[in-house]
Amino acid sequence: MAIARLSVKVGKAGKAAGHAAYIARLGKYACRLERGEKLEATEAGNMPAWARSNPLAFWQAADAHERKNGSTYREFEIALPRELPPEARIALVRDFVRQEIGERHAYQWAIHTPTAADGGEQPHVHLMFSERQCDGIERDPEQYFRRYNPKSPEKGGAKKGYGPNAGKTLSRAERAKELKALRERWGDLCNAHLESAGVEQRIDMRSHAERGTGLEPERKQLPSEWRGQGRDNVIEFRQARAELLAARQELASAVPDASAEIISLEAERAKRAALEAQLEAERLAEEQRLAEAERRRDIQERAMLRHGYRTDSWEIQARWEWRQQGRELQRRAEEAIRQLEAEQARIEREAEEATAAQRAWSATEPWAPMIAGRGQKKTLWQEWRDQTLAERYGKEIAERAVEQNWYIRMRPDLGGLNIHDSQGRGIIDTGTIVKAENIEGDRDIPLMLELAKAKGWSALMIEGSDDFRLAAAAAALQKGFSLNDKELEKAARQRIEQERLAARKVAPREPDTIPNQTVLAEKPERPVASPARSHHGPDIGDEW
Repeated sequence: MAIARLSVKVGKAGKAAGHAAYIARLGKYACRLERGEKLEATEAGNMPAWARSNPLAFWQAADAHERKNGSTYREFEIALPRELPPEARIALVRDFVRQEIGERHAYQWAIHTPTAADGGEQPHVHLMFSERQCDGIERDPEQYFRRYNPKSPEKGGAKKGYGPNAGKTLSRAERAKELKALRERWGDLCNAHLESAGVEQRIDMRSHAERGTGLEPERKQLPSEWRGQGRDNVIEFRQARAELLAARQELASAVPDASAEIISLEAERAKRAALEAQLEAERLAEEQRLAEAERRRDIQERAMLRHGYRTDSWEIQARWEWRQQGRELQRRAEEAIRQLEAEQARIEREAEEATAAQRAWSATEPWAPMIAGRGQKKTLWQEWRDQTLAERYGKEIAERAVEQNWYIRMRPDLGGLNIHDSQGRGIIDTGTIVKAENIEGDRDIPLMLELAKAKGWSALMIEGSDDFRLAAAAAALQKGFSLNDKELEKAARQRIEQERLAARKVAPREPDTIPNQTVLAEKPERPVASPARSHHGPDIGDEW
């Protein structure tokens, strides 16, 4: 599919000629014509007379005469749609040059076509140009790159500046706005060429945040990183991201009115709160009325007693019934309030449980934001987890991971598969190395050994802090592994024996008398694991 990407770079003094030779495959870069990225086309324009036949001479002069702390060129690196044939891509680049460069700046561009991860083409163009403006005045190489003389332009160098704000100092926000406008112009031009060619695909130069995709831009990788396991990791990551998008679409179709349900719940809460306030006000008013009636009745009875009035039985009965009616009204009001409170508590409890379940699901399985507990089949992430663990470690590990709800994901930035079990232990499996994720790596040792055993390893090389290496070596020997480091193995056996004797409260024996009962496999000619100290930052602990 067509890729939307446009980046702007600024070249320092001394870098222009080398970069021009690189994009045009000249000099020491000529050997790349036979391998790697294919050079599809290259052109140059608006060059001064002394560089028209040799554009490289222009960039060499820029390196030689531009001030040392100045810039010698700007470069647009743009992804081209693979759906267009080569001649259409060349026409697109020429139109973009006419639109953005015109006759104002000397330029040179080259189209490279490497092979993408899916085996198809991945064409892109390098467009580099000088910020020196073409004003029709002939200058030799040295004068061309001198400081501009506004009073006598013919005596100074060519004026420097690009774009509508040439020569102005822009803030970061203004530069970002200018770059965004440039990307929009490229998107419009590219889509116009796609439409003219009868291609349905279009590019969208907006960011993931502006489009609301929920994704983050991928980190650019060097060619050295885009090989072997690194390439497999990125491809696997992209597949997982595609599955995530599919899962979100499935969620939207399965629960199209999820937001409406939340709004309805909030409205119901507000309605019940208003009803509760009304009932509370009525209850207080009834209490005040009853209290006032009781007070008046007491006053009347005391007055009657002072005048010798005797209360008849029928009056007593009528007063009792009247009081009972008041108590019944109060009881009903209190019962209605209790029912309302119970109903509101139930609604809030269910909402809190649903929120907690959603948060727990998102925290443990962010790759599959699907609905759980509704009788649906496994999510795409769960199927990927089961298949990945089964292929790497066998069916037994995969079944236990499902039972204990392990969380795994690919971490290209850390070099491999990130696994967290139900006990809070975490490791990074790069294929030939298993690393402890926690800084205090001792807690991760059992999981590391278990996965190493499942991978079929028999001999280990352990690296990390001294305490970690000794603890890991002792645990590995007890699990039947052998060690490549004989000194470490000897120290680990001493520790095992000391711990055993300390448990029995007897004096330790000499190390050479310890029976060699923990080595269960022969050591291979080279270590199965090739450990190295982690360089990924403080979130990575010891590794082996």
